[in-house]
Amino acid sequence: MQVMLARLGNVLYWFGCMVAAALMLGAIGVEADEDKHFLAGTAIVLWLLGRACRYVLSGDACANPSAISSAPTSWPRARKTAHARP
Repeated sequence: MQVMLARLGNVLYWFGCMVAAALMLGAIGVEADEDKHFLAGTAIVLWLLGRACRYVLSGDACANPSAISSAPTSWPRARKTAHARP
C-alpha cells in the first residue's frame, strides 16, 4: 500500500510540475504585469502543492522518528558531541 501511495505522490508531483511549467510559459506570453504575477504565483503554489503531496504520500513526513517503534538506525540522532571541543 505504501508503494502505491508513493507512486501517487510522484504522479501528483509531476502533474503539478507540468501545470506549473505551462503557467510559467503562459506568464511569459502575457503582456499585462498583473497577469504575469498572478500566473507565476499560481505556478509556484501548484508546484509547492505537488511537492508537498509527494513528500507526504512517500512516507517521509514523520516529524518525530522516535515516535515510531521500528525507526531505522540510520536516522540521525541528536549529536550533542558534534560541537564539543576535546
